[in-house]
Amino acid sequence: MEDLKTGSWVQALQILLSVVAVGLLIWSTPWNSTTETHKITVNGTGTVKSAPDSYQFAPSYEETGTEPDSLIAAMTSKANDVTAKLKELGVKEEDISLQSNVYNQDWLDTGETQVVSFSLTIEVVDKDLAQKVQDYLLTTAPQGAISPYSIFSDKKQKELEKQAREEAIDDARTKAEEIAKETGVKVGKVIEISDGYSGGGVVTLEDKASSVGGAALSLPILSGKQEVSVSITVSFAIK
Repeated sequence: MEDLKTGSWVQALQILLSVVAVGLLIWSTPWNSTTETHKITVNGTGTVKSAPDSYQFAPSYEETGTEPDSLIAAMTSKANDVTAKLKELGVKEEDISLQSNVYNQDWLDTGETQVVSFSLTIEVVDKDLAQKVQDYLLTTAPQGAISPYSIFSDKKQKELEKQAREEAIDDARTKAEEIAKETGVKVGKVIEISDGYSGGGVVTLEDKASSVGGAALSLPILSGKQEVSVSITVSFAIK
């Protein structure tokens, strides 16, 4: 009988402890904890400079007249001649694209003077070849400037962004450590990072080709250096 009472008492105590444990768990609600990790949040920037390795030309051409077939024939002949010469110079066909305002000739059948045009987009990743392309385009009498846009190729752009991002991270950590030193704490691991790419400017080489006394002159392609910048926001834990 005594054993039975003792067993009942133990069982009741176990139930009571279970109820208390559940109550404490509900009261503490760890899943709704509002405790925040102490941190330092800083901005870091990184900038690298390098000479562009890609050059883009965008010449355009016009033909004017009243006879649609002749206009289209003249435009087609001009486009074929220019693209053939570009490939002869060493430009790859996949690096040449052509656009025209003539998709059909219905709108030309008016008997009035009309203008048909086409434009080329040419990308060259060799400076010497770019110079040859500019020299040649000058002889074709295109509309507007023939100087190239000086830019980074996709591969080089990614390489420079990586370098700039590494500089930005180092800059952020340096700033965080300076703040921590002044406030008597230590910088821990990275909690959060936000990458805000800033980019770099595209330089247009203006007035690189001109005419003096009727003689065509093509000046050297001098693109200098361009910048690629990356800005990031980093949160470091402090301890």
